[in-house]
Amino acid sequence: MKARSLSRLAALRRKAHRVLRLEQLWSELRWPLLLLIIWVGTSLLHIPQSLPDSLHALLEGGVLVVILYILHRRIQGLPPLTPQRVDARIESDSALPFQPLSTLGDKPVGAAHNDHHQLIWAHHQSRALDASQELRVHWPRFFATYRSKSIAALILLALGGTFYISNPHCLSRLRAGFLPGTDDDSIALPHVQAWVDSPTYAPSAPLFLGQDAHPSKNQLAAGAMLHVVITDSNGPPVLHGASVQRLQKLSSQSWQLEASLQHSGIVSLHVRGRTLSRWQFSITEDHPPQLSWIGKPGAQNNGWQTRFPWKAEQSYGLRSLEVELSLSPRQHNKLHKQKSIRVPLPLDGTPKHAESQTTLDLSDSPFAGMKVQGTLHARSLSGLEGTSPTVTFTLGARHFTDPLARALVTLRQQIALGSEDIFDGQRDLALLTALPAPRDVQVPLTVINTLFQTHASLPSLEEQLWFLALYVEDRAQNGLVMAASMAEVRAAQQDAQQQITAMGAAHPPTEEQQQELHKRLKRVETALTDHMQLMIQKANQSGIVMPLPNGKNAPWTRLSKHIERDTRHNKTARASARLREMVEMAEQIRQANMGDMQSLAQQMAARAEATAQKAALSNLIKRETQLLNQTQARLAIIHQKIAAMQETNDVGQMSTSDLLRQLGMAGNSNTPPSSSSEDAAQLDDATHQRFAQERQNNHGVQYALRVLDDILAKRGKDLTGKENKSLNKASTDMGTVLQELAQRHDDNAAVAERKVLEDLSQARDEMKKNQSSSQKNHQGRLGFIPPPQPNQGQGQDQGQSDEQEGGSQGSGSLQQGQEDQDQDLDDQSDDDSDNSQGDEDKSEKKNHDPLGRKMPNGPETDAHIPDHDQDRTRAIQRELERRAADRTRPQSELDYLNRLLAPLRQTP
Repeated sequence: MKARSLSRLAALRRKAHRVLRLEQLWSELRWPLLLLIIWVGTSLLHIPQSLPDSLHALLEGGVLVVILYILHRRIQGLPPLTPQRVDARIESDSALPFQPLSTLGDKPVGAAHNDHHQLIWAHHQSRALDASQELRVHWPRFFATYRSKSIAALILLALGGTFYISNPHCLSRLRAGFLPGTDDDSIALPHVQAWVDSPTYAPSAPLFLGQDAHPSKNQLAAGAMLHVVITDSNGPPVLHGASVQRLQKLSSQSWQLEASLQHSGIVSLHVRGRTLSRWQFSITEDHPPQLSWIGKPGAQNNGWQTRFPWKAEQSYGLRSLEVELSLSPRQHNKLHKQKSIRVPLPLDGTPKHAESQTTLDLSDSPFAGMKVQGTLHARSLSGLEGTSPTVTFTLGARHFTDPLARALVTLRQQIALGSEDIFDGQRDLALLTALPAPRDVQVPLTVINTLFQTHASLPSLEEQLWFLALYVEDRAQNGLVMAASMAEVRAAQQDAQQQITAMGAAHPPTEEQQQELHKRLKRVETALTDHMQLMIQKANQSGIVMPLPNGKNAPWTRLSKHIERDTRHNKTARASARLREMVEMAEQIRQANMGDMQSLAQQMAARAEATAQKAALSNLIKRETQLLNQTQARLAIIHQKIAAMQETNDVGQMSTSDLLRQLGMAGNSNTPPSSSSEDAAQLDDATHQRFAQERQNNHGVQYALRVLDDILAKRGKDLTGKENKSLNKASTDMGTVLQELAQRHDDNAAVAERKVLEDLSQARDEMKKNQSSSQKNHQGRLGFIPPPQPNQGQGQDQGQSDEQEGGSQGSGSLQQGQEDQDQDLDDQSDDDSDNSQGDEDKSEKKNHDPLGRKMPNGPETDAHIPDHDQDRTRAIQRELERRAADRTRPQSELDYLNRLLAPLRQTP
């Protein structure tokens, strides 16, 4: 029992100690707390926020320092609590008189050695301890006096009033009051304008952003730029979730921000502690190009050209593609230089997916004929680079038969690869110079030897050795004249290539540079034309009859214009590829044998025949159109006569069948045939005689055109091996025209002539298709050479057509060049046909609106009223309505009139 009482007393003393300590702390901390309450109240009243941010921060920092100083001083100065003060608090809260708890710690005076006194004092303490069962300790008394309670109530009332005034922005004002540079929700939000610009490698329309969290369901390309303009803002914006590239202050309250979007996620915009917008973006990451070989690269058909089968993919497009060539490990030795070359591969624009079998002439490379390692390198529009697996193959090389040419090529390769040092090269070249050779070979060889002895630039010497070897080989194979012509082609190509490279390095080119390029390309065109003419002359000397082609339509003329356009657009690689394509044509001419020339002669004859057939068909369409015009002119005169006669008649005196005929509606099945319209018109004798003579002439012309149509059908089948069914149909329809003209049925003849024109138009398209298919199947080595033109005017038209064709199409292979020439001939035929049908189009244009749609009053409608004014039409219709309302007429006639007038009554 005593132990339990002591334990309870100890717990009460600890509680009293805590209560006294809290009261001490409250007594010392109430003034700092009052300062904090005052700051909270002023924050709720928007007083600190209205100050400048610097003054706000300084004032808040001063208040905070004062509070901390007071807390430190007061806490350090707190007096310790003695046991007597703790017992006194217990006694006071328990209302115990005479301080009974002090008895437990007291000792009687003089009773230390008196057991009786000890026993009495112990009994007294036991009684005091038993009395402690009713002891208690009250809660802390923070406001012990009425004055303190009144002051606390006033403070709480004032604080509650500030909360009421600031509602519903209490929390935001407290945050803004304690965080300088932060606005509360009662301040108007700044105005935000935001949009996303796609990167240059994936162009698209700007994406304007609103306040929604999901601006677009579309994927954005990595690297897209987020643009944000903030106005009416008192502070700079802060962006989370994206990398800020630029932050610019436009004015005192305007800011512009640019950020790069690289990854998907949420991007939020904050200004002075508040969130203005949140956007969630879905970004498609950019990956390097994927490259692969789709076949075995190497020399093509044991020739000097090398084939590169490749495939490339990239999400946003390829900017460039090239192949890196280096010697294989087996080809390396201690003398070979460790070097590689990169050769660009042509791309058609900036494709996302490309696959091709590119063939290049790399016979001038030092690696020609050697085992090399090839690796594809591609760069995307976004600047990322990808590579392909490395493969080993053999480069194509030219086969030289002349001993001197082989020696020059071997010396050049050894010098370029470092297999032979400079001194050995000089010695070998001096030995070659000492050999007897023609003057046109000896002079350039001596010049090269002199330059080599003076330690000139090795790349320049290697280039000169290569061109000299080509000239020596051409001279040995084709003679001096052809070799000189081919040398001029190569020199012109090199001259133009230098200009293209210079213009690509200094883009955009000046007007003088463009004129100089045009001049140099004209030199290449002239050299190619002369080379082609030499080949034709050589064929004629060999007994092959072949006319001189017209060089205006040569494919190199078109390629030259493409090169100028590509150079202006800074597409140097494509322009260089087109220039190499031009020179490749000269190589094809140089290698042409007698079989190729015979095939070319046959192709030229076939093209001439095709051109003649197109011209004949065009003339046939023109003459048939003239026949139709004459027939329609006769019909127009007859209709005018009939209309004049009918205008003099009273509609009330006309029969019902005549009235219906006036409206273009058949009154009954016994309507007179159309041939009687001429008699009904009561033409004079002179007109009758003139019409008869015209029909007789038209009949003869139509018969001749039918014979020409049969001849064209037969010759077309002999040329292409395919039958033109439309020409056969046109012949049948021409027979119908002959019959109708013989029976004086001009309107039926006009319908048949229109059918003939439709058949001839379809025959023209069918002829184009058959001839194009036949020419593609018989394409030879020299198929790109243009055919001769039959006359100068036609050549001019064809040249203009070719110019238009070249301006709208890209470059192609040699076969594509021939297809363009065939298309030019077709265009010329189309132009002639269109001109011949001009009169027919004008005559039919009356029944069409400006958009080409048929008018409601056209001849195809059921209620067509030819050449009558609206007043007469209404009068006829009113007369028919009157007769239909006349009940004295027979019921069968009334039903017939009502049935015929029903469509007219429905017409508004």
